Amino acid sequence: MGSDPIMGGSVIQYSKIPLDDEPEICTEIGRLVAHWAVVEIHLKLVMSQLLSTDQSRAVTVYNSVTSVRTKVDIMKRLVRDFIIDDEFSRELSLLFKEVERLNSKRNEIVHAAWGRHPDGYISLHPESLPGSSGKKRMKPSYPIKSDDIKKIVEEISLVSTRLSHIQVSNKIIAESSRCLISKKNN
Repeated sequence: MGSDPIMGGSVIQYSKIPLDDEPEICTEIGRLVAHWAVVEIHLKLVMSQLLSTDQSRAVTVYNSVTSVRTKVDIMKRLVRDFIIDDEFSRELSLLFKEVERLNSKRNEIVHAAWGRHPDGYISLHPESLPGSSGKKRMKPSYPIKSDDIKKIVEEISLVSTRLSHIQVSNKIIAESSRCLISKKNN
């Protein structure tokens, strides 16, 4: 052990975690995080169109909310109140549900503790969730492989592509939101 010039005393030794010996899983977690960043970029662009504003203002609104669930709830409300094409509204609602589902999976993986089962496999230990009484209840751990995470990454990539097509090729959202016609006023 050497000396730590900032903290003084001995340098704390690096502690090893089970993922240190699992480069394939680490790679897929990295890909998951990177692909999710692209989803968030597309969500910001969708919000810009729903708000009928420039991207910098939409990003300010988007970034003022921490939770992806709340951001999506805001966009669902905008769709419900300002998109007059019912079929397009349903399509967006289904896409937002998929974003929420994948965000939940992403959170579970990114915020999990990781362990190694005595049988040798890697296990994911999801963060505990508050129960109805306010007390945290533990979600059960489960084995996970790099292919499991890869499948989620592929699903995230597909959602990202679908979001990008809404912004690039589907003008209904831009035209409908520009009109600012609320269904409530009809």
